[in-house]
Amino acid sequence: MTWRTSLWTLAVLLAATAVGFVLFQRQLTGSWLAFGVHPDVVEALDEGLENQKRLADLDPEHRAEYRRRFERLETLRNRLRILDHSRDELMSRYGVLVLALFGGIVVVAGTVSVVRQRRDEVRLERLRTALAALSAGRTDLDLGEGRGDVIGRVAAMVEETSRVMARDRRRLDQLKNLSAWQEAARRHAHEMRTPLTAAHLE
Repeated sequence: MTWRTSLWTLAVLLAATAVGFVLFQRQLTGSWLAFGVHPDVVEALDEGLENQKRLADLDPEHRAEYRRRFERLETLRNRLRILDHSRDELMSRYGVLVLALFGGIVVVAGTVSVVRQRRDEVRLERLRTALAALSAGRTDLDLGEGRGDVIGRVAAMVEETSRVMARDRRRLDQLKNLSAWQEAARRHAHEMRTPLTAAHLE
């Protein structure tokens, strides 16, 4: 996979993920904020305020309790109105925060991907050099790859091939040495046999 293909694939994946994530967070935050400023909620709070006033008029002994309830409901209604007025600003701030967080994640992921790809390129270059050395006849290859990924497994196979070649070369050298000794023994036997045959014939 080339750099251009990797970058295009990464860009398409990131764009699709960003669009999906932004749509999801807008739907989620829109629902959450809509609940707070829904007209039914505001209407229920207004009814609660009116009920507390009526109860205070009907039951003067507990007027202080109704007054506390009224104040709590009024505070809640005011907060919802403030939320309704600042909803657009909150949405924009939240969107910026989410996009900044997502952008940070994308930058970190992209950096990790680039670093990993460069590291793999270095490992592949080392593997290519080892294969060239192996084809040239070197048998003492040690790539130092301990990872279990594809590059690590290929490096392990190259090292194993190097060890097998070294073993076969040692065997071949032993066979050549044995053949040389056999040839020397045959030559000496022939040289010794020739005068003995002549002496025997005489």
